[in-house]
Amino acid sequence: MSRVEDYEELPDSMDADEVARCFEQLLRQAKEPGVSADSVIEALWHLADRQYHTYERLRPDLRDGVEKWLSTNWRTMSEWVDRIGMIAGAIGLPGVVSLLETSLADQAPGPLRDEIQETLREFRAHIEDPYWGLRR
Repeated sequence: MSRVEDYEELPDSMDADEVARCFEQLLRQAKEPGVSADSVIEALWHLADRQYHTYERLRPDLRDGVEKWLSTNWRTMSEWVDRIGMIAGAIGLPGVVSLLETSLADQAPGPLRDEIQETLREFRAHIEDPYWGLRR
């Protein structure tokens, strides 16, 4: 990918190694000057969707890199809560739970607080295993 915005154009189905290479590239690109955090969160959302559909866990170093980027660049806004919920749930990011809990503690009652609470309810118990719902 030459631009962060191009991750949306990736094929719907990719193998785990291809997705890992894309995560590596995105994490490098995210450090470049002028790259907007909003475009990175969008790209992470697309990659997390591709990763989930490989039915394999993302490498620990890449999960750590995504968590670190999210912690450093977090914005408590509805669009980000929506995106981070999917990203964290799809690739298993337990560090996101404390990020959202901190945001929740700082948030006054209202729609955003409700959204953070709902996001936490959806994945907190099973954050380590994105595929828990597929096991029977």
